[in-house]
Amino acid sequence: MKIFFGKGAEKGQRNVVEYPEKALREITETLPADVVLCASGGTGNSLPAYALQKNGKISQWAVGAQPNYWDIFNFYSYRSIPIHFKNKYYELCQYMPGAGYYSDDLREVSLPISLLAEYGWNVKGRCLGEFLQSWAVRHKLNKPPEFVEFAELMSSVDSTPALGFIQSSGAWLKQLPPMVNSKTKSAPFSRYDAEKNRQAIDQCTRALKLAKDLNDKDYSNYAKTILAYYQLEKAANAFLDAAIIGKNIEKGILNAAGEDFIRAFESRIASVKYNSSLFGVMKQYATGMRQNYDALRKGLSL
Repeated sequence: MKIFFGKGAEKGQRNVVEYPEKALREITETLPADVVLCASGGTGNSLPAYALQKNGKISQWAVGAQPNYWDIFNFYSYRSIPIHFKNKYYELCQYMPGAGYYSDDLREVSLPISLLAEYGWNVKGRCLGEFLQSWAVRHKLNKPPEFVEFAELMSSVDSTPALGFIQSSGAWLKQLPPMVNSKTKSAPFSRYDAEKNRQAIDQCTRALKLAKDLNDKDYSNYAKTILAYYQLEKAANAFLDAAIIGKNIEKGILNAAGEDFIRAFESRIASVKYNSSLFGVMKQYATGMRQNYDALRKGLSL
């Protein structure tokens, strides 16, 4: 028997990352010894700690980033799997949201799945660079050493903001006019990190040059899309800063950044040639993003 603990939520909250200590203790102390507790990311570290104290039978879910089309260079599992093994978890699991998108061909997510297999099989095996080199050779990529450098560069960039922006069809675009009018910042600009943005732009720029040397349009379009997102975020934050202090606003920079991102995004989805279902989902995102961008241009008279 298995009992699963995932992310909890209360009304008005996005998620609750910790379960009450008293409840966890009561649950783990009363369960039979053969019950396996299954923990997801939302449990924090409390549930694993209690389960290990009791009988060591805990199944850790989401050991790495969810393999998906937009996050293929997220190598979190490379760092997380050794920790779970060290804690002697009963088993490790990973799931794929929207797996039906890839039912015909797994090539779009082959790299993160191979990574999970590599370090799930031998947690003390090859270093990341050696694994990437082997994967590139096996898949007959052009210039494997350059691919390794490209992949490691892109894995160091936080792609989560861009992924959220894409999957929401650019939701924060339509929030810019109200922020300008109220002269206040809300998410994501209330927590804008200029240094993180600068580093992401620098790393994506370097990775894009490598991708061009590799002569691979898919990788070039991936790097270009993430780069264009951070440039758009930078332009939008500068636009808001100027509006808040009443400074004369240069609208052309924001307008150009928005157009650049949409073009990069459309180039990226144009390379989705393996599965029509995935292409349909991406086209829906693109349509919604264009609508939100048009609303932004109208609202700010760009």
